[in-house]
Amino acid sequence: NVKVILNPAPIRAISAQMAKSVFAVTPNEQEKKAIEINRFKNVITTQGKKGCSINDNIFIKAIDVKPVDTTGAGDTFNGVLAVCLAEGKTLEESCKYAVCASGLSVTKKGVLNAIPTKEEIERTIINE
Repeated sequence: NVKVILNPAPIRAISAQMAKSVFAVTPNEQEKKAIEINRFKNVITTQGKKGCSINDNIFIKAIDVKPVDTTGAGDTFNGVLAVCLAEGKTLEESCKYAVCASGLSVTKKGVLNAIPTKEEIERTIINE
C-alpha cells in the first residue's frame, strides 16, 4: 500500500514495470511531452508559477508570490506531495499543499532554509 511518486527528471526511459507501480508521476510541461503519460494512473503536471494540473482535468492555481530563487521548488513540491499523501490527504488536497509549499519556497534564497513548515503552508492556504 505504498504510494510511489515518480519525478521523471531528468527525462529517461521508464519501463512498463516501473510505470505500473507508480501512483503518480510529476513531470513538468516539457517532461510530460517526452514520456508516455497514458501508462500512469495519475499525472500531476507541474506548471511553475501557474500551479499544476491533475490528470489534465483538475487545475490547482499557484499562490501569488514574488520569486527570489526557484532552486528546489520541484523538490519541495514532490516532498510535500508525498507527506500529504502519507498523512491520508486526497490527491487534490495534497496537490494544493504541494503547490502552496513550492510557491512559498521560491520567496527565499537557497533550498533547505526555503522549505516552508506545515504551519506556514496551512496559514497561507487559509488566507488564499
